[in-house]
Amino acid sequence: MKVTRLFSISQLCCTLLFSNSETTTYQELADKIPEIRPGILQGSLPQQALPDSLKLLPPAPVPGTAEDHRDIAVILQNA
Repeated sequence: MKVTRLFSISQLCCTLLFSNSETTTYQELADKIPEIRPGILQGSLPQQALPDSLKLLPPAPVPGTAEDHRDIAVILQNA
């Protein structure tokens, strides 16, 4: 959801910056941003090209290992 919102904001900003029409309203600009269904904006990648997050992220560390303790320390430090 965050990624979709980020793309929609950047698309809207580009449309605002590079629009030649000074009479374009916000609603007209918003109507130009494609949606895959109502309220869900289309991102810049087609559905088939989306990365598989399970292949990108390493597995969670085994509980009780040094890596696990480091992860917990980082989580607590950033909480």
